[in-house]
Amino acid sequence: MNESHAPLKSNARLISKDRASTLLTIDQSMTNQHSCPCCSYTLLRHIRLSGLYWRCSHCYQEMPAWS
Repeated sequence: MNESHAPLKSNARLISKDRASTLLTIDQSMTNQHSCPCCSYTLLRHIRLSGLYWRCSHCYQEMPAWS
């Protein structure tokens, strides 16, 4: 079996209800794993209207998404 190790990408679109529609596209590598600086568990990437952030799957601390 020949497996490809190319990064997977996810796209998210947010469209606001006002006339000036907001479009946000996120290309994210799914092969990298980020660790929480507080407890070393896996950080999960989340999105909300104010932007992207990371959240720990164990201690639930929110971390900013650095570009």
